[in-house]
Amino acid sequence: KTLGVDPAVVVKSRPSPACAALVGYMYYVAGVENPLAILGDSYVVEGLSQLFASQVAATMKDRLGVRDDAVKYLDRHGKADQAHMEDLRDLINAHVQREADLADLIHCARVEFELYGWIIQEVQAGTAEA
Repeated sequence: KTLGVDPAVVVKSRPSPACAALVGYMYYVAGVENPLAILGDSYVVEGLSQLFASQVAATMKDRLGVRDDAVKYLDRHGKADQAHMEDLRDLINAHVQREADLADLIHCARVEFELYGWIIQEVQAGTAEA
């Protein structure tokens, strides 16, 4: 809403193929493959956010003229994610006991990195659906 997009349009829109694949993959991992592997998702999300969220927020403000309140979540999340990564480490150490679980977690993270790359390619090419 703060970016000038009607929330109703967003709710009614279809996800891009890459986004749909990412969501479907996460449901598959959690429901069929190995629920512990979802910690690979947390690794990707928290890690990318820690590395890039604050930078993306600043770039959006500087280059696109986006207001502070439109990128508040990104900016804050990027700064908070070091602690989230420490929490994730503790979760992995507490719950991932078998080599197979660790292998599934790593595989999930690798697939998710690939799917995020696809999402970024769609955005750059202007092929992501609105």
